[in-house]
Amino acid sequence: MRLYNLLEKDTQIIIEHRNNMNNVLNELLYNASYVCCNFEICEKTILKADCVTSKYRDVEYCFCNYDCEGNGMWSIRYDYRKKHRRNI
Repeated sequence: MRLYNLLEKDTQIIIEHRNNMNNVLNELLYNASYVCCNFEICEKTILKADCVTSKYRDVEYCFCNYDCEGNGMWSIRYDYRKKHRRNI
């Protein structure tokens, strides 16, 4: 800590800023790299690169495996149809 106190105030501010930003950047990296499985029963956290993707009505959904994709897409389509059935 003595060496830190000997530094100029501007340098101390830069060091503090880097330490604070490290936590923010780690959180940003996590949020950019991971997503939850869109199957409502599963909701497992997975890497975006490893997920199975499916599109319905121009919305992309991510699933952890093909079983979740099949069940999840059925559920998404069912909920969509049910919602629009009520609005008629």
